[in-house]
Amino acid sequence: MVHALLEHSGPRRPLWLEEGFAEYVGYRGTGIPVNVAVSDVVTRLRHGGHVVDIPAAADFTGPRIALAYEQAYLACLEVAAAAGQSGLVRLYRLTQAGSGTPQENVAHAVRVVTGLSWKDFVAAVHHRSARVAGHR
Repeated sequence: MVHALLEHSGPRRPLWLEEGFAEYVGYRGTGIPVNVAVSDVVTRLRHGGHVVDIPAAADFTGPRIALAYEQAYLACLEVAAAAGQSGLVRLYRLTQAGSGTPQENVAHAVRVVTGLSWKDFVAAVHHRSARVAGHR
């Protein structure tokens, strides 16, 4: 349902942002705790697994699909924590307005909206994942 409300998807925005944004909107106001919404990430980390990177499009199929959706959601939560909900919407729109590859567009939008480099943003998402799982 959320996807129907989003702006037209396009080749300028990575799939993790599309799906993470939809998850963000879908969970907003439900009262479901983040650690429950990302239970596969939490389980993985609590059992010694490593933090999942920002998911690639291929991660949204096959055995890692739940991790991909959850990590995409955590990435969008990180943007919202850094720049507010309006910042997340701005990132979404700036990424679509870019003229480069999806990765170039989102990296530029992350820098503009949060002030973080792509590398620092990924590190912040990893840190958020660890905190949600009870690791500091």
